[in-house]
Amino acid sequence: MIRKVFVLLLAACVSLLAPLPVSHAQSDRSALIAFVAAAYEAMTVNQSYAKQDTTQLSMTLATQGISIEMHMDSTSEGVAQLGATLEDHAIQTKVTQHMKMSLATGQVSEGDMVSEMILLNGVLYMRALEQNGILAGTQSEKWQTLTKTESSEGMNDGALNYDALLSTMTGARLALTDESVLSIVEVAADPIDGQAMRAFEIEFNAAALSDLITQMAGAFNLGNLGVDVEKLLQDMFENAKIQAKLWIGVEDNLIHRTENAIEIDTELELMGYTFDLKMVQRSTENYSDFGRTVEISVPRD
Repeated sequence: MIRKVFVLLLAACVSLLAPLPVSHAQSDRSALIAFVAAAYEAMTVNQSYAKQDTTQLSMTLATQGISIEMHMDSTSEGVAQLGATLEDHAIQTKVTQHMKMSLATGQVSEGDMVSEMILLNGVLYMRALEQNGILAGTQSEKWQTLTKTESSEGMNDGALNYDALLSTMTGARLALTDESVLSIVEVAADPIDGQAMRAFEIEFNAAALSDLITQMAGAFNLGNLGVDVEKLLQDMFENAKIQAKLWIGVEDNLIHRTENAIEIDTELELMGYTFDLKMVQRSTENYSDFGRTVEISVPRD
């Protein structure tokens, strides 16, 4: 049971570093913040592209002389055709993951999973192509189909709320505001795919994740395990160090590459235990082939 909680929390953490649209704040903006916000928004509506990303996550939980170390490497590739609404989106992604869990006693467990996700006409399709070790059984190997309003019972033992998950996948927002941005600077950048780039380094505080954490918490039904996911995520990211670097095309004003990092060193309450949590997560996303024709069909087993 605890293993499943950890797997779901790792999934939540990875989701937090997925490419996120940025919302405008109501107060005045510097020219840099406004430019970056516009570039993000241009990526989220009436746009198509190919995407490849990599994520590395290391986490240590320690309590009462017990220590658990977890490492996860993930790569994904896919295509997206984003419309004006959820029902207009077409997204197809294939994800490869490797997880390693080590105990202070020297016991080591590992697992791999290859999975597919399709979002088409407001319907989410998910399945595992391969899974073994500690990741075995975490996802069905047959296509699981859910609409935005269907119950998640029967998928992941009802641990995921897909109404909230679909909203998070397509509408989650990392706030780019005077309160959430600690610093933003423009730095020199090399061309990407033959196009000149403008690059920006941004440092956020936890306020940038406030709305996103609320949405992510709604996607996980862990109340029956005594886990308050929203409080857990708020505690995790309260003093987190959050950084991003992105490259925006001079000609098209679109984001071609992002590098993201989150570092956490805090104390965490989980299932009646107090843990010392240390986590480092880094991800890179590359976008290309903008305006491409995306052909995605309803999957069949």
